[in-house]
Amino acid sequence: MDELLNKSLYLFIDLMKDKHQLIFTEAIKQLDKKSLSLNKLAEILSHKLDLTFSMIKWNLTKFRDYGLFESNGQRGNTKSTVIITDLGIMLNSTFARMKIKKL
Repeated sequence: MDELLNKSLYLFIDLMKDKHQLIFTEAIKQLDKKSLSLNKLAEILSHKLDLTFSMIKWNLTKFRDYGLFESNGQRGNTKSTVIITDLGIMLNSTFARMKIKKL
């Protein structure tokens, strides 16, 4: 089962474009520092990555729909915080392993 999960994570990473990978990894870094709402996270990433707020928020929402993040609280509540799921943590670890292999 673990081998199937690993292969699935590598496949998912292959399907992600560089911009998606960048948004995902930067979101993980920000969420490791503090609790943030989806809008606040999108605002921070928009400034940091010089991408539009709407593009960042759309991607973060898709990541949440894929199960990489979840909202703590009711959906649509601006005070609910974004949490990294176990799947998101595993995907981030897979990214790290891939970067080490490339070096």
